[in-house]
Amino acid sequence: MLRTKLFALLASVSLLALPVAAQQISGSITGTVRDSQQAAIVGAKVTLTNKAQGTAREITTNAEGIFFFNPLQPAEYDLVIESSGFKKYEQKDIKVFANDRIALPDIVLEVGALTETVTVEASVAQLQTQSAERAGVVTGRQVVDIQTSQRNFLDIVRTVPGIVYTGGLGGIQANGNRGNQNNFTLDGVNAVDTGSNGGTHTNVNLDAIGEFKIITNSQPAEFGRSSGAAINVVTKSGTRDLHATGYWFYRHDSLNANTWRNNFEGRARQRRRQNWAGYNVGGPVLLPFTDFNRNRDKLFFFFAQEWQRQLVPNALRSVNVPTALERQGDFSQSREGDGSPVQIKDPTTGQPFPGNRIPQDRLSADGRKILNFYPLPNRPGVDPNFNYQSEISHGLPVQQTIVR
Repeated sequence: MLRTKLFALLASVSLLALPVAAQQISGSITGTVRDSQQAAIVGAKVTLTNKAQGTAREITTNAEGIFFFNPLQPAEYDLVIESSGFKKYEQKDIKVFANDRIALPDIVLEVGALTETVTVEASVAQLQTQSAERAGVVTGRQVVDIQTSQRNFLDIVRTVPGIVYTGGLGGIQANGNRGNQNNFTLDGVNAVDTGSNGGTHTNVNLDAIGEFKIITNSQPAEFGRSSGAAINVVTKSGTRDLHATGYWFYRHDSLNANTWRNNFEGRARQRRRQNWAGYNVGGPVLLPFTDFNRNRDKLFFFFAQEWQRQLVPNALRSVNVPTALERQGDFSQSREGDGSPVQIKDPTTGQPFPGNRIPQDRLSADGRKILNFYPLPNRPGVDPNFNYQSEISHGLPVQQTIVR
């Protein structure tokens, strides 16, 4: 009974996952199989294997000798072609990035026995010939290795040719396009703030990114929403082997230098702190007491969590707060912004208090206590319009969970 319920649950999960393959992260591989006389080989068996997961797909060439695999998840693939009377052909390490449309050069089979194999270990760089798009790809390894001050993956887009980056999604200008014309998708799902078209609804932690692709112009039809850059982030997925990582990223303002402006104006260093910790784990789904997925090539999982605790400085604020004399009811030294004396009038007579000093018996004890909640001036005499400046930092707690 338990085994039946487990298989029913897995079947439901698998059915829910099926539409994902047809979304915008999928790519394709096509090619033509010929003999040495350039005649098409019909009915050749073509097998494509995902190297990381061990999953394989098998098709046969059509009447023109053409094979076409679609949709394909971003991954590295091995290709095997078999046909009676010809040597087996193998091509390894075909890399498919998000949205890639790869057209392989014509594959020529040599006459011989299937027990003989022609293996292509390496080939020239694969060119995008199926579409006119111009794009750059940042791999998961590069995402982790390239240093970023804020652990924001968008900071890495500056490594792609044609990009001018000033910060955030709205700060990406691709080949002269406006920053509010970009589109951002996560695993093929649109994640742009459509109210402003300049921000995203999510910020994926770096260690959960498998790759991301930036199409700078001539986007395919599925990216018709915006005229700017199309940024597609693909999260990691599980493989045949169990992998896990853990990390801790810590940054404290005591290690930072103060800004030149703060030093010049005598202000303290901003309190900026980052304390980020997380982990991720991925691998095959194995069920105890069953033979399901024994070969580790059917179902996989990936799980990532990150906790962020930050202190983020606000912009410099310049305000007026009560002085020590004013807290005692003495306004004799108080001035308006134009330098004229402040006049304090008796609310019962409408006449100014003598010397701009409120009598002690007219002051509220509770009012004095409330005034003590305000800080004392820290910038007196700098500007008549304010006597206090602050760059108070606010907390920014974030918890992020990714399940795939």
